[in-house]
Amino acid sequence: MGTRYSLFWVEIQLPFDERPLPMLRIAGVCLGILLVVYIAINAAFMLISPRAWFHLPAWLRATGSLTEERFSSGWGALQVRLAGAAFLAGISWVFHDIF
Repeated sequence: MGTRYSLFWVEIQLPFDERPLPMLRIAGVCLGILLVVYIAINAAFMLISPRAWFHLPAWLRATGSLTEERFSSGWGALQVRLAGAAFLAGISWVFHDIF
């Protein structure tokens, strides 16, 4: 009985192991690309102008709990710019390793 069960299990699992699900892979790659573009847009605005970053549409900006009054000028703006630079550096590092 153990051999039949193992044989049956191998027959069911073999096509999935040989050929990864292409639609799932395509969906994952598309989602990854969208996420990188979203982070890159936010990071670029954070680095160039924290004040402009706070004026992006709500669906595009990723401000979290940051407020424009506190982080659009002075020390807060410097922190936002450094975070944007870190995000862009991280994306660049990953792309450098990929290509």
